[in-house]
Amino acid sequence: EAAFHVQLDNGTGVLIRASFEGVKVPRGNTYLWDGGAGDTNWHTVNDGRSNWTDAVGTPWDKAPPFDGTAVISIGVDHVVEILDEEVYVSSISNIGSVLNVRKTLSFENVIDLKDAATMQFSATIDGTSINTRGSLVKDGASEVDFRVDTLRLVDKELIILGGILDLKCDQVTFTRAGIIIEGGELQLEAEVSFLGDGCEVNALEGSGGLVLLTPKINSEAQTAFEMGSGVTCVFGRAGSEATIELDFGGTEESNAGKLELKGNGKYEFYESVHISEFGELVNSCFSWDNASVGLF
Repeated sequence: EAAFHVQLDNGTGVLIRASFEGVKVPRGNTYLWDGGAGDTNWHTVNDGRSNWTDAVGTPWDKAPPFDGTAVISIGVDHVVEILDEEVYVSSISNIGSVLNVRKTLSFENVIDLKDAATMQFSATIDGTSINTRGSLVKDGASEVDFRVDTLRLVDKELIILGGILDLKCDQVTFTRAGIIIEGGELQLEAEVSFLGDGCEVNALEGSGGLVLLTPKINSEAQTAFEMGSGVTCVFGRAGSEATIELDFGGTEESNAGKLELKGNGKYEFYESVHISEFGELVNSCFSWDNASVGLF
């Protein structure tokens, strides 16, 4: 606000006050989705207006920068699509919306999917850590690289609908969760942990099955693998001299975990298996010397 004292021709003094509202400029590295550009595309800008605001609601005039610094927040009941350009951010928090990834998504820190959130992808995912209580779905017919240090799924399955998902992590943890392969194939290279009851790995008839390249499987509860008719689950690499450790925890038989192999498919082991004390590896398909379970 500014004040001016003006003297009129008749000698009268007048005080004039004026206020000016400056142009608001977005600040910081936070990008909140609001769809202000009028569509679902991550990168759209219309008339100097993007689909993003800063932390206090001031609109950004451009999409998040491709430099690994942007902190992304997506609220409830939105659809956000990475369609035509790659994305490189610091982190993403998705509270309850659908994030469709059709171009490479890279991130420096973490992707956090809340209960009602979904991330569907048919393009490369490359980052540090993904924590999800929401849905993680690989769709499309393409082969996709998925590279993160840690992947944690709680109460929701990793779903493969088509193509090949090549998932490489240091550690994958399923807590009361698992994997559903409806179509396509999963190649999983990681140390894998199953925590809590209800952990299952299901590959349905007609899918490409599962290749599991792992130094260790931790199962502290009752975990089941079920392969549909004509589907194969492969443990290890052909010709490898490595050993797969099956760690079932527990200090006695009554509190140790169990891994059960079920269904009408095949299980092939190309590496030696070491089972921890008190644990159980159970074949509920056919006898161990049947072709349904091969020890190579």
